[in-house]
Amino acid sequence: HGNATCTLNFGENGKCIGWLMGEEREGMKVMFHMMNEERQGVGTMGVAPSAAAYLHALSYAKERVRGVNVMQMRDPDAKACPIIQRPDIRRMLLKMKSITEAIKALALYCYYAMDRLRIAETDADKDKWQGMIEMLTPIVKAYRTDMGDVVTSLAVQTYGGYGYCREYPVEQLMRDNRINGLYEGTNGIQALDLLGRKLGMKKGLYFMTLLVEIEAIATLSRA
Repeated sequence: HGNATCTLNFGENGKCIGWLMGEEREGMKVMFHMMNEERQGVGTMGVAPSAAAYLHALSYAKERVRGVNVMQMRDPDAKACPIIQRPDIRRMLLKMKSITEAIKALALYCYYAMDRLRIAETDADKDKWQGMIEMLTPIVKAYRTDMGDVVTSLAVQTYGGYGYCREYPVEQLMRDNRINGLYEGTNGIQALDLLGRKLGMKKGLYFMTLLVEIEAIATLSRA
């Protein structure tokens, strides 16, 4: 699946020797600089299966003919219709579409924040966008991957029993997405990171900056 994951064994044939790189007890701090970018990447990986699952489900719902339209259920001469005409199928498709578009937008905004940080010219501007990234990282990693589980599961449901079979693509998308909520820190760890580290940064300044930005975007959307 394009995922370079493997097991590494050290010291099985002789002594295992480790060398200290950098300062003692500073490893976790350094690692988290890398980890934040990795968590953003994993969050984005939650978008792809969602988008693919939604499009597969939409296409299938347009092609799969089964039963009659609910408005014609008492008509003995009614012809079978595509399942996309069923209210419950439409509900699931609309939910998949709305979630997918939301997590796509969140992904784009996070990378926008990274770009703003890179081109920031003042210390205040750098601090603002660094704070936005710090706040958003655990949110986007957990939320986008959790929502990926929701969307891919709904896609399987749209297919009915076929969706559970390997002959159809959505069951693999559901399996592929499941790991995204586990590695680079499980989503429960993301919650601990948000509550234990991020909300209190700069005495809550970063959190308040995020709320102001959300309100500004919401106001613009309502205009």
